[in-house]
Amino acid sequence: HYKKEDGEESQRLIQPLGLVFWGKVWTLVSWCELRDAYRNFRVDRIQKLTNTEQYFETNSEKSLQHYISAYAHD
Repeated sequence: HYKKEDGEESQRLIQPLGLVFWGKVWTLVSWCELRDAYRNFRVDRIQKLTNTEQYFETNSEKSLQHYISAYAHD
């Protein structure tokens, strides 16, 4: 359960890949099943977490390393 900046709430099934600190906030880098893409979620906006006890595997197209190499810029 997540609350966006505009107050809209949503529920997502995600695969957490990494926790990073961007300036003033912690952000959870994840693979979002709904969007079938990487998404970032500010930790302070996460309303509720539920462990599904499902396992997932990372690969060359879906991992924290792939995210960093594809989306992180100097």
